[in-house]
Formats: sequence, structure tokens, C-alpha cells
Amino acid sequence: MTTCVFRYCKNTSRNNKDSSCISFHRFAHPGHPKRDEWIRIVQKDRSEDSWLPTKYSFICSAHFQASDLYTTKTGKRFLKKSAIPAKNPLPAPTPKIIMPNYKSLLYPPRIIKLEEDSSKVPAAKKESSKKNIRLQRENECLKKKTKKLTSIMKQLKEKFGIDKQIKNQLFKQAKVVEIYCNTLQKKRKSRKKSQYAPSIRKFALTCNYYSPAAYKYVHKFFQNALPHPRALSKWYGSINAEPGFTNECFKNLELKFYSSSKPVVCSLVFGEMTLRKQKLFKEKKLGYVNFGDCPIEGQEEAVATQVLVFMLVSLSENWKIPLGYFLAAGISADTKASLIRICLIKCSEVGVFVPSVTFDGCPANFQAVEKLGCNFADVDNLKTYFIHPSTLDKVYVLVDPCHIIKLIRNTFENKKILYDEDGQLIKWQLLVNLTRLQQSRRLNFANKVTPRYIDFRNQVLKAKLATQLLSKSVANALILYDKELKFSQFRNSVGTVKFITTMNYLFDVLNSRSCHFYGYKRPLDSNNSQEIFDFLDNVKTYIGRLRFRLKKRRQIRMPNREPRVLINISEKRIVESKNNTGFVGALICIQSLKGLYTMLVEKSVIKYLSTYRLSQDHLHLFFGCIRRNSNNNNPNALQYRAGYKKALNHLELRSSFTENCIPLDNFTISNSSSVDVINDTAIMNRHDEEFQIVENERTLDSDRLAETNCIILADRLNTEQLTTVRKLIVGYLSGYVSRKLNKELKCEECVSSLVTSVRIWHHKLIHLKDMGGLCYSTEDVYKICLKTETIIRHLIKYKGHGKNCPRTFRNKKTIVSNTLKTFINSDIFDSLYLHSLQQPATLNHRTHLIRAVIEEYAKIRLHHKATTDLQIHCSTKRQKLTKLILFEGKSDIHYVAAPSDFTRVMMKNGDIEKMLPIFNLRNKLCAV
Repeated sequence: MTTCVFRYCKNTSRNNKDSSCISFHRFAHPGHPKRDEWIRIVQKDRSEDSWLPTKYSFICSAHFQASDLYTTKTGKRFLKKSAIPAKNPLPAPTPKIIMPNYKSLLYPPRIIKLEEDSSKVPAAKKESSKKNIRLQRENECLKKKTKKLTSIMKQLKEKFGIDKQIKNQLFKQAKVVEIYCNTLQKKRKSRKKSQYAPSIRKFALTCNYYSPAAYKYVHKFFQNALPHPRALSKWYGSINAEPGFTNECFKNLELKFYSSSKPVVCSLVFGEMTLRKQKLFKEKKLGYVNFGDCPIEGQEEAVATQVLVFMLVSLSENWKIPLGYFLAAGISADTKASLIRICLIKCSEVGVFVPSVTFDGCPANFQAVEKLGCNFADVDNLKTYFIHPSTLDKVYVLVDPCHIIKLIRNTFENKKILYDEDGQLIKWQLLVNLTRLQQSRRLNFANKVTPRYIDFRNQVLKAKLATQLLSKSVANALILYDKELKFSQFRNSVGTVKFITTMNYLFDVLNSRSCHFYGYKRPLDSNNSQEIFDFLDNVKTYIGRLRFRLKKRRQIRMPNREPRVLINISEKRIVESKNNTGFVGALICIQSLKGLYTMLVEKSVIKYLSTYRLSQDHLHLFFGCIRRNSNNNNPNALQYRAGYKKALNHLELRSSFTENCIPLDNFTISNSSSVDVINDTAIMNRHDEEFQIVENERTLDSDRLAETNCIILADRLNTEQLTTVRKLIVGYLSGYVSRKLNKELKCEECVSSLVTSVRIWHHKLIHLKDMGGLCYSTEDVYKICLKTETIIRHLIKYKGHGKNCPRTFRNKKTIVSNTLKTFINSDIFDSLYLHSLQQPATLNHRTHLIRAVIEEYAKIRLHHKATTDLQIHCSTKRQKLTKLILFEGKSDIHYVAAPSDFTRVMMKNGDIEKMLPIFNLRNKLCAV
């Protein structure tokens, strides 16, 4: 708000009634001849000789003559250069004369009080009206800010690269977000906690799921009106994501069944994802492989290398839901069959109809469904269904179309030459010739084939390398070179063109999506079913008659003669070869597709059958979300669990988040932490400023340095034989334990017994590492850590002398109990004797403080032991190969290996000779 600097002038830019006729003018810039004269006039008016103007000082037009002002064509008012203020100053206000109150002499005090109270009513009304005006203005500002929620999506797309599909999804949710009401509650002074609206929680979870950085930007943009990212992490923790079938998923399916007027028809998809082979320490878990609802197979110390995931995909609606996962180091066919049976029973119990099961080409998957009732022994008479264990309906099995086309491509590349029913050659060399010709001429005849489509072994899992190789565009290019251009290297391409075209149309049928497509890409319905089934019958006959020639060499040796080599050539059907999985999978899909159409479309359960919903693409997309949410493209078991939990929250498996926190009612006193016991029974909590700063800050640089040093030093404890060195390392770790407990404990007397200012001999290593943030532990803490280290080393040495030793070593409770026994009737923390008498026997601070020190030290050692037990990360070539693959094929970049001064230098081709004299390369030049 702009005001005038003259005393007694009440003209402002907001409240002045004649604001349309009043303008405000700044002082001239320093050095202007009129500036000093303006200042003297204002100083004289304000009676302040030391007053000086600022950049916010203005003089209103009421202090200038009309001849000093002029107005432009645009309506702006300016001063002339000769204008001087205060030519017509405002009159000073006349002082009020206070008259004596004669009413006090004529009226009693009660009447006078009533009149005074009645006179205050208009003032209160005026004050309330001002408050209403202020609130109305605040509401208008908040409404404008709410409208910006939809416009902020453009900023998210520009800054964080959010794609169009995610932007549209967030835009739909932004329309219904009640950000205005929530922001208004944040502005209130009341300390009462308020719940977030469901729309706000939905928007926050969705935005944070796709981009945490984008959500932080939105959270800051709306002045912390949205939930804090830490609150979202607590919401993620409210879902049980342990291995096994997830109960929240089945509860959500049951609600879907009761709320839907149509039958819930879904396809069951299962598959494996590779995990990083790593042992991880977790306090609440004991063991390495957890199958959830099924018995554990194999050795006790088997480390999980893969995860088996089950997912339901709706055949009539656009949704999918994971049902659970199982960690394993290899699952047998019997176990998979048992899990499929249990999953189908659970789905039928919540009202979900599952007519199909989809899997990939793993041999164990075929064996699992054969144990359920399928029969793939006779290729000409396949039984592609089994009986549902609950409803006794037929459940058809299908192989993922992407895996089928990749396996067919692999077999084609392996055999090189196939023969169809007419004896035509199907040659892989034609595709090689096509690639070479297009590369030499640098022209592609409307196809995407490049050398990596032929040399696909480094990217064998990419489905597009197979689908685009066996596509209609490649077949058309072969026809062009053979029939039109008459190239000799493309003769007799009829059989190859027919094979590629047939596989292309077969994949289109098995990957149909929308009803807006036409031909073989259109889903199965009553209009095109006959045409597609006729084509599938022809494909079935075509695949069954594909053959390849098998050459067998036999060497015959006769006395006194040179050895003779006999070559026996025989033909064999491709579906009877060892590499028949892709072709047999195609036959299984063809037969199952007919049965599903009869069961679902002809009986009017669904209007059409989209075969894309029967594929494994949905599961692989889910795996991609898991890798993104776990912040690792090769996650371990715990990282997968974290990503799985985050994905479940995004899928809104919880009906509602009715509370901002989840009560932990199931925990007993025996399982509670010693730190919590001390904090709950502390008579006086700590309130010093240093504790509050440490409590509110995140991990400091000194904390990270201390943790790094703990990892390095803990490694030496397993190998170091010198007693003095080992004790110094334990002394350093004891200081780290004291620092951790110093931040967590609230009892002042307990904290004072952890840290000392006196330098003891075991502080030598701490003193060397200290840069101002480390703690020096007391003698009692050091003795506890040293005894704990002795117990742990004894268990490590004892490991392997009994069956239960590995399990005992990694059980922290065993370490704590064995160490606590040694401190019975000891003088550890003797200074807390009187303090411990103030608590009950079960809540004794002295005992729980000893236990807390043991737990913290054991946690450090067990974490280190778990990460260094396998030693597989030391010899891995993952990082090297990742870099090599990323830079492979770039001919203008080279790597130069220097002995010690430089580890990697990148340069252009022409700069290599110039740089050789500078570095002592010793002929170690490696070009990638």
C-alpha cells in the first residue's frame, strides 16, 4: 500500500475515497537539483531534520498545484520538472476539546454503563465487517491459486519431463482437488490437526508415484498445503507387503465384486523377475528365502535370486492388480502348480471369474500346468485347459505372444533354413542380405531392420527386435528386391516371405487391443470371428508342417584305406525338435483362443475378446514400475518390497486413509525397543538447544563420515589379529553407538552416562578421525561394545560346527541375551544405580541402557556381515559392461587408460596422437 510522506496526510492507494483523482510521485534521483528542495520541505513539515527519503517514499498529488501536473493520452499523470510540493499544504487537524461529562451528575451509573455498551456495538460491527472483507480477499486469492493447479501441469512437463498420459491423469484429478479448503485450514491459527481430503491424498500419491521431484515442487508451490513427502512414506507403510498373497488386494477385489453390476472376469498372469543376489540384515526377519504361504524348499541359507509375481488383468475393464509375490532361489513345477491352485481358489472366494492363465516359455511353467491337468505330449492333440479347483470350470492356458515371437525368431536364426509344406525354402540369409544391402546403400525400404536386429544376442529379450524383423514391412522389402529389382541374392524368397507374413499376422491376432483397428488387429467378436478362426486353422496346419533338415556325419575307417565320411540327411518337423517351444506355444494359444471365445463371447459374458489383455505385457510394465520405485534397475529383496508397497498405494488398494498414522497395537512389551522404554519412563525430557537441532536435522555430513568409517573398520575386525588394533576399532564404534543413542534418548541422566569429555586410551582412533562432530564414549560403553564383539566373534568362529549356527549368529536377540548375561551383578553404569531405583524392575533404565548399547553395536556388525558374506559384488563386471554397452558403436569416442594420474580420458579420433606425448600411456590404448 502506497502512502504520502507528509504529516497528517491520509491519502493512500487503497483506502482513499478519491483515489481516482490522487496520484503518487517518487522523489527525484540523487543529483537532481529539485531533490534537496523537496527533502527540506518534507523535513520542515515533519519537524524531522534527519529525515531522508527511501525508494518507497511518495508524495501525493494533493500537495502540488494543478498547473504542476499534466496527463498523457493513456491517462497517466506526471509532474513537471519545475514542480515543488507543499504549495497548497493540507490544513493541520484541530485539537479536540474534551468537555466534562455532565451525565455522571444527572444519571445513575447503571444507565451510563448501558449507554456506553450500546455505543460500542457499531464499532464491533465495523470491525467484523473489516474482518469479513479480509477473509473474502483471502478466499479470492486461494481460489486463484486453486485454479493454478491445472496450469501447473505445463510446468511439470517442461521441468520434469512428465509425458502426456501422466499429465492427463494428473489433470483429471486436479479438477476435483479440494486444495482451497485445505489451504484455508493451514492458514488458521488453530493447532487442531485436520485430515486431508480423499481427493488431496489421491492427487498427492499419484504425483509422487510418477515423479517425487515434481511432487516436491508442487508441495512448495502451494505453501506446504499438500501432505509432506514424509507423510506419504508413512501412508506407504500402512500396507502389508510381505512375501505371499497380499490380503488387501483380495479385499479390494471383493469390494469390486459387490459394487459391480457385471461379472468380474480377469486373466491370471504370473512370471518371474530377477533379483540381485544379496544377503540383507533386517531386525524383524530371520532367514533368507520366504515363500509366504508355501513351505520352504532347499537349503536354509539359500539366497533369493528371483521373485514370482501373480497379477490379475481385467478382460472387460481397464485395470490390473497384483495379488502377491514369492521370493525364491528357483521354484519347482510342483510349487508353481500349488501356488496357481491356491491363487485360483482365493480369486473364486472373492467372486472373481478367472478363465485363463498366462505364462512365459520357461519349461517349469509348462510342467506346472501339466500337473494341473494339461497335456502337451502329443502336439497334434493338445489339451490346453485344466479344471478349476473350486468352480470346476475350464481354465485355458496361454503362452505370452511376445515370448512366442522371440522364440520363433531364435529358432529361425539357429536352424538357418526351414522348409514349408510346399517345399519352399525359408532362409535366414535373406534377412542378413537385406540388412547388409540397406547398410551399404544407406537406404531402408520402409522397414526398421538394422544390424542389431540380426545380431540380437546382446539384446535377446527385446520383443521389438523380433516383431519388427518378422513384420510385413520386411516381407514387402524382400518382394521388392526379388520381383521388382531382380537382385540375385534375393532369389526364391517366396517361402521366406510367406513365413514372415504368417508370423506377423499371427502376432497381430494374439496382440489385438482396440475395436477401432481393422483386419487381424481387431479384437475377436461376432463380426470377425469366422475370418480369424479360418486364418488360425491355416496357421496351425502351416506350423505343423514346417520342417528342417538334420545332417548327421559318420566317419568309416577301413584297414589300408582312407577314412570315408558319410552324411545322412533326414527331415524332421520343427514342432518335434528341441527348439520347439515357440511353435508349440503358438499352437497352444490358437487352441485356447477358440475355447475362450466360446466360453466368454458366445455366452455373452463379455462383448469382445481383446487378446492383449491375455499377455504378460502388464506384468512386465509392473516390473518396470517396481524398478523405478525401488531406485534400482536390479533391486534386491528389500528394494523390491519397498517398490511393491509403493505400487500398491498408487493402485489405491486401501479403501481410505482414515488416519494420519496407524496405531501399533499388536506389539507386545517384550518386543519393544529399549530406547522407547527409556523415553516413555523418563521423568524429565531433554530440552537443550543442541538436542533439538540434532533432532530436527537430517543426517549430517559427520554422520555419513562416521557410518563410512564404521563399515571400513568393521571389515578389519573379522581379519585383524592384533588385539590392540581390534580394541581401538571397537572404541571407535563405541563412540558411534554413543552418538546414535545420544540423539534418540530423552533421559538426561542416561545420556550423561554415554559421553565423556575425558580422553581415554581407546579414544585414539576417534581423535584421529574427529573433525568436530564425533562423540567420545565412556568406559562403560566401551566395555559393553567390547564384550558384544567377543560374543559375535565367538559365534562367527562357531559357525559351521552345527546346523543352527548360521541362524543363531544372525539372530540379534541371541546376541543380546548372551551379552546381557555377562553383566549380571557388574559395575557397568554404576552411576545410574540411584536413578534406576526410581523405575519399576521391568523398566529399569540401567538394564535397558545396556541392552540399547548392545543392540546398536550388534546392528552395525550384522549389517556389515550381511553385505560382505557373499562377496559377489567384488568380482562383478556389471558397471564395466554397462559402460561398454552404453558407448559401444560410437566410433568417434575412445578410452585412454593412464597408469595413475588419470583413470579415463575421452577424446576425438584426431586428438589421440596429440595427447599421447602428454600422458605416459605405455601403449595402453583401448578403443571401444
